[in-house]
Amino acid sequence: MDFAPVVGQLAELLWLLIPIAIGTEILKSPWFKGKFGEFFVNFSAKHMLNPNTYHLIKNVTLPTDDGSTQIDLSLIHISEPTRPY
Repeated sequence: MDFAPVVGQLAELLWLLIPIAIGTEILKSPWFKGKFGEFFVNFSAKHMLNPNTYHLIKNVTLPTDDGSTQIDLSLIHISEPTRPY
């Protein structure tokens, strides 16, 4: 019995399944979710909010008692000063 066609089909199937498995693991990773989330918020803020009213501040590092902490994105609303009546 010739197993060459069966082995060929299995090898072809593996060449398809291995990249799908690797891609799925990358998409499920916390690293990718963080990068995609930052990109999505950044893109949305730049394209959907008025740049004259909103200001996006990225990657702010603040000192703490036990080291430092990082704020990835901060969205600031700039408003006109109100006049007292």
